[in-house]
Amino acid sequence: MVGSLVAANVFTAKAGARRPDQPTRGRVYVVKSGDTVWSIARGQASPSADLRPLVDRLIQLNRLRGATIMPGQQLVLPS
Repeated sequence: MVGSLVAANVFTAKAGARRPDQPTRGRVYVVKSGDTVWSIARGQASPSADLRPLVDRLIQLNRLRGATIMPGQQLVLPS
């Protein structure tokens, strides 16, 4: 029983979200001076799109604490 729990936990860890020390898959955006999460989302969406879900996804994907970003920071863009 214990062995199966350990195996399940190992599988879950491998299938889970990206760790900061793991390489990313997908497109990466390097934040420039003056960028905001909202402006990056606007550049990824159609002109009439509601940006709120995309902003939320950017924050979640990159494990940001709020919408604060810094120049030089690398953000993974949703596919």
